[in-house]
Amino acid sequence: MADFVPVVAAAQAPVRWPTILVLDSKTFWWHAAGEFTDRTALYTVLAAYGYDRNGKNGQLWRLEAHPARTTAAWGEFLDRFPGTPLSIVADEDPGIRAAIIKRWGALFWLERYHACEHHLYASGRATLERTVGSGVLRELFHGALNDIHRWDAFETAVQESGLLAIQTWVGGHGQQIRRQAGRREAIAPIYTNGALESVFVRVKKCIGDRALSFRNRARLNLLLELMRLRELRADNAGDYAMAIRAHLLANQGHPQRRYRDICDRRVTPDGRKAENSLWSAAAQLRLQARAEVKAAARRRIADGPSATEIDGSISLES
Repeated sequence: MADFVPVVAAAQAPVRWPTILVLDSKTFWWHAAGEFTDRTALYTVLAAYGYDRNGKNGQLWRLEAHPARTTAAWGEFLDRFPGTPLSIVADEDPGIRAAIIKRWGALFWLERYHACEHHLYASGRATLERTVGSGVLRELFHGALNDIHRWDAFETAVQESGLLAIQTWVGGHGQQIRRQAGRREAIAPIYTNGALESVFVRVKKCIGDRALSFRNRARLNLLLELMRLRELRADNAGDYAMAIRAHLLANQGHPQRRYRDICDRRVTPDGRKAENSLWSAAAQLRLQARAEVKAAARRRIADGPSATEIDGSISLES
């Protein structure tokens, strides 16, 4: 994969960020066998979708795996390409916000970031549904996210309602909603990151129950690049064969092999067992703990029952 995925993907590789950039992420989880409450985040796939100035010709721009969706991860992701988008649509992930500010500045974030209206509406609606006596506010909330005058009316009613839960929600989101509602008509009609929701459904289906099998970040990213080509409908076997053949001919049939470059180390330079390059810190700790439990069980089997255990069993029998 390391030798030929970049070759077949070269023709579809983006060279800069799109005019309208949409961001989202999907976390994969390690679930305990038979339990749904005991779970650990394994790794996260960050994604970008792009449109032209008019909000047309949308396509998947990039998929990239990281141990977690931190500011550092989003910063590395946004540094992949040059270019400055006219607007960025994403949910209110603090890691995305900090990475945008680091890459393009605080003024860019204030003027060009658009919080996903679907997530805002779902969050606000859920808060209203949990709030007794909010029937009138629910009516006012409808359409308030995309019209500054409707938002003014809703915000005024919330302030006069005395309902703490929705007042807290407005306090946390109101400034962002006011900024983007006021300029909504001046930007391309891309107001949600819904395009990536359907992409993640297909990515999750492809990875399926094998999420635990992936431990090398570079290899998973190569697989994600093949998934991106499939999303672009550019996964043509004939085109792949032609690209690989041209690559081999250009290198006299002996291209530089790179598959060893992406292998994870088995041990660190100081002799300790190395962690894999993909999983989160919490998942690495859980893996280590599970290995220690298994090692202890193997030692007990190899050593046989202890004298204390034998004495205990004799006492019970007598």
